[in-house]
Amino acid sequence: MKVQPQTKAALLYLLPAAAILAIWYVLLFKGNTQQSSATGTLGYLLTEDPNSIWFTWLLVLPAGFLALSAGYSMSLARSRRGSKALLAIGISLAVAAWLTVSTEIAVFASLPVLYGLAAAKQVNRSHAENGA
Repeated sequence: MKVQPQTKAALLYLLPAAAILAIWYVLLFKGNTQQSSATGTLGYLLTEDPNSIWFTWLLVLPAGFLALSAGYSMSLARSRRGSKALLAIGISLAVAAWLTVSTEIAVFASLPVLYGLAAAKQVNRSHAENGA
């Protein structure tokens, strides 16, 4: 059974999301003292911390990866426009990951782009063969 590149991209986009969510888990549930709660820590990190913009980005980034995973799982990835849009968004998030988070997460963010490119090529090829 051959797995389609769209499916591989969808599954691989779960990796960087899981890695970042694991960071949040450690920050909120394992890095707290007895006196502070997870919601208190989250509120502080997103509003009062001098690096609150970075923590906000760290909260938004996994949502982008999960959205890409969902996009590649749907019929959106099987249309020309959809596959190109998903590829462009994936490239943008991968570049942003290289600029803002650790190398390990950036690698996880970049791997699905290869399958996104393969998916876009496959869609373009099938549309060319069908004359669409």
